[in-house]
Amino acid sequence: MYSRIDSATKLLICSLIKSAYMRVIQMIMTLIVLGIITHNQVWAENIEKAVALDKKAKAAYSQGNINQAIDLYQEALRNFKHPDLLLRLSALYTEKRRFRDAFDLCSEALKSKLLTDENKLKADLCIQESEINLKQIWAYIESNPKGAKIRLDGRSVGYTPWKGILIPGRRQFDLELQGYHPISRSINAVPGAE
Repeated sequence: MYSRIDSATKLLICSLIKSAYMRVIQMIMTLIVLGIITHNQVWAENIEKAVALDKKAKAAYSQGNINQAIDLYQEALRNFKHPDLLLRLSALYTEKRRFRDAFDLCSEALKSKLLTDENKLKADLCIQESEINLKQIWAYIESNPKGAKIRLDGRSVGYTPWKGILIPGRRQFDLELQGYHPISRSINAVPGAE
């Protein structure tokens, strides 16, 4: 029933199996390479989008549209997390007094392998400033109409609208405007509250 296979036939069969095996390996390698190329193309497209959004955000900021610039930087970061973008957005958050958000972005920038020495210094400074600002107590006082004289704990500090830093504890605000009844308000100044 079974016949002996001569050595030439065995070599031919081994050669065919090896050849088929090599073709399968080549096909797998081709698929892997195509996947890497596709991945790199997507990555390059995301970088291009982030760069374009960065330019738009800078233009929006230069025109005074800080909220639009923030939105554009957030979108850019969804495309490509780069420490430059993180630090630019953190600067806008600082300007908007969103110190916790600025702190978080600067901390994230410090973890990036793309961080330059110059930007490491910026991120460190951002974190220090954010920590200081997170401990401060800010007060904002407005009146309608504007221009009411403000006394804080009996000391004149300016006119409405006014913003300033408070010392923790009980604070007394008195507002006076000619032709109107004076108003007094007492608050408990606590870090993190506005």
